[in-house]
Amino acid sequence: MAKLSIFGKKRDELVDEYIVREDADKGRKGDIEEDTNGIEVHKEVMESDMKDEDQINTEEIDENVSDYIDLEDLNYDDYKDIVDTIEENGWHSVYNTTHAITNLDSQIVFTKPAKAQCCDVALEIVCPQERIITICGLNESGLDMENFYNGPNIYHVPHFCALVCTDVNGVALSQTTLISILKCTKDRETETCCQEFYGDLSPVVGGKLKMKEERYYFSETIILQGGEKLMFKINNPDIDISKIDLLMLSDIFEKDEE
Repeated sequence: MAKLSIFGKKRDELVDEYIVREDADKGRKGDIEEDTNGIEVHKEVMESDMKDEDQINTEEIDENVSDYIDLEDLNYDDYKDIVDTIEENGWHSVYNTTHAITNLDSQIVFTKPAKAQCCDVALEIVCPQERIITICGLNESGLDMENFYNGPNIYHVPHFCALVCTDVNGVALSQTTLISILKCTKDRETETCCQEFYGDLSPVVGGKLKMKEERYYFSETIILQGGEKLMFKINNPDIDISKIDLLMLSDIFEKDEE
């Protein structure tokens, strides 16, 4: 199995296409050479970007946020209707195009190591206060997977999610490891969104980068509002996970100025 190194970015004439760069020279073997400098850099990033675990677990979400939109008001069949309703409620998109959430979003993405054979939440996506994050799912995208490339908006929706989990030597997590994806709501209730194999969330298959239609997409659109979290719980990993890379497309909104 190939070692996955970094997420990169490639400019396309129509859209920014985000890809994973692959180092095929190092595999899933015990004699993989340890990249000491890379580990030190990652450690510095992790220490500076992560919230203290207790702080994350005890962080309270204000239940009386006046800007909170009742999700029943967003219960539409089309993602455009969801976006239109958010904007009609006095919000606007922070970016001019789809935003790629990565580990560089240190105020949104928080990771921590996960021990082998344990069940730990190793990744959290936390929606900042006074923001809304939407992740378009397949059901609301209007996309026919059997006719993928004829979709009218495939460069914008649906929003794919890619996850890379490795140990200190760059050895990847087993493809059959189950990952539970949970949502922590404003009422501090935890809901299970789905449970997926790591191989489905991984951006590569058979040592090659997945085609766009092979990537992972949520079935239902996920909406996070101020303080709400999307959590990735890794169930009994076969390795000690020391590094997690995330690449997930989304739309992010902020409140209009009054």
